[in-house]
Amino acid sequence: MSDPPEMLAFIAAATALSLRRGGMRVCGDHIAALGHAMPLCPTDGPLRDALSAGQAVVSARAAADEFAFDQARTALSVALAAYWGGRALGLHSAVVRG
Repeated sequence: MSDPPEMLAFIAAATALSLRRGGMRVCGDHIAALGHAMPLCPTDGPLRDALSAGQAVVSARAAADEFAFDQARTALSVALAAYWGGRALGLHSAVVRG
């Protein structure tokens, strides 16, 4: 299973942001990349929760709300962990079935 090309920019930007440590200033370029990628990604499917969290990240940055940013980035990390966990299980199953 591979992701449609329009989802790849969002997946990359969201994963990079969730792995990046630091506050809104340090993560500014990652937040911008996320904001640019979100309109390209379908709003349904396996990334629905990550998209919602991503929107909360961008909104928190626009409001200069560091607490909301931290909360939203945590939600984004949790949603991405579920997404990547599902991908890993799917890949594992495909390898085992060979």
